[in-house]
Amino acid sequence: RTSPLFASIESSTSPRYLATMNSSPDLGIGLPTPTPTDTFDLGNKLTQRLQDHIADRARTQHRIDLATTQLQNLFKSAPKRPRDSKIALREKVRKLERDRTSRSLPLSQEKALIRQIDGVQKQIRMHDDVERHQELIRRKKAEIESVKDALRTTNANISEIEEALSKVELAKRLGCSVSDLINREVDCPVEKLGRVIGKHGATIKAIEEKVGVHIDVDKIHGKIHVRGN
Repeated sequence: RTSPLFASIESSTSPRYLATMNSSPDLGIGLPTPTPTDTFDLGNKLTQRLQDHIADRARTQHRIDLATTQLQNLFKSAPKRPRDSKIALREKVRKLERDRTSRSLPLSQEKALIRQIDGVQKQIRMHDDVERHQELIRRKKAEIESVKDALRTTNANISEIEEALSKVELAKRLGCSVSDLINREVDCPVEKLGRVIGKHGATIKAIEEKVGVHIDVDKIHGKIHVRGN
């Protein structure tokens, strides 16, 4: 499927395009409106967009790295959960309070019960601390996933711009407009792809330079994609 960005680029030399060029809302990439004398300036604009997205990717990755370190620290500092459940501890407090208030006790026994109640209540507070800490971990995980989603979007934008830029640069090298470029797909047995590619891609590079095309090889499906005019 042709993306909105590619569709805009391929129509970059039409009169309608020269009058007003559509942007690509799906990608959040606003493309400039070229004039007949600077059509290939689109390549410079795309390069600038690409650099902006690459810088944004670096910032986003830094946020992920920082948040991941914070998450690891949260795991390391997680408080211990008491053995008894919070419900059982509350029931224990009620029984101790009932023992303390239902009958007259010597002062020493009453103080001992109060110390036991304080100890149980401390364990209840430990449960609260564990729950608050787990909520911090949950929020940090959600933050990381959100930033990773942003990184995936940025990477998709970068891939789209790189492919669009390759079309613009190829058209410039061939001395034609982007709209003149065509694509051809050639089937090739997977076991034969090595001969097509050549050592370190030498065969493909030689074909590209001699014929003036751009070649991509799909090693999984045995497809060779050729782009030229």
